[in-house]
Amino acid sequence: MFTMDIRSNVADVLRRVEDRAKSIPVATSNALNTTIFKIKDLEVQEMSHVFDRPTRFTLNALFVKRATAQDLTAMVFLKEGLGKLHYLRPQIYSGARPLKGFEKMLRQAGFLPSGMFAVPGSAAKLDANGNMSRGQLMQVMSALKLAERTAGYSANRTAASVKRKRGKVPLFFVGKPGGGRLPLGVWQSFRFGVGTAVKPVLIFVKQPTYKKLFKFFEVAERIAAKAFPLHLERELRGIPTGASLGLSR
Repeated sequence: MFTMDIRSNVADVLRRVEDRAKSIPVATSNALNTTIFKIKDLEVQEMSHVFDRPTRFTLNALFVKRATAQDLTAMVFLKEGLGKLHYLRPQIYSGARPLKGFEKMLRQAGFLPSGMFAVPGSAAKLDANGNMSRGQLMQVMSALKLAERTAGYSANRTAASVKRKRGKVPLFFVGKPGGGRLPLGVWQSFRFGVGTAVKPVLIFVKQPTYKKLFKFFEVAERIAAKAFPLHLERELRGIPTGASLGLSR
């Protein structure tokens, strides 16, 4: 995470401001908070620039800890639960991505081999953000009898329901069709008047790795170095901080 504290470029500013000792902690915390929220805004701009059609969930991935007069530390980083690493970490540090929720379910059920991950195939339906549609993913989970493990969704097909919907329910299966010549994955079977065909919905591959794409720390450090001294001096001199400082991505 990126952390700002009172040591950040403050010495030269304080030397230029006299007789304001009692107001320094409050002024410093205000300057830190103004700067850290500016950093967050520009990090979101950076994500919009480097990622292809990022979702609202991705753009809302950052949290801010505000500084106080008693704790002159402000920080911005990814929203992460206890023991749960954010999926954007590989984009910041580079490296392999973690398992997604549905991949964990496939692995626990024995469909996804250890060390392998799932990527969309030619029959995958993608949403406007380029991600696999939740509706199709739920169809797959249901067909593999995993839907009851998904919170808020229970739609495992029964023999009766399949019979009622003859030909309308897509058939999904895990395997290597074509006599083992095609890659292992989740496949969908299509019926035609003159026969059948299969297309891949998910293909199982070795763990994907990512190059560093999101320059999180570089953006934060550049803005902090420019903005914080200016905001601190304005706070100490009682100058409004609303005016633009000319900072951009």
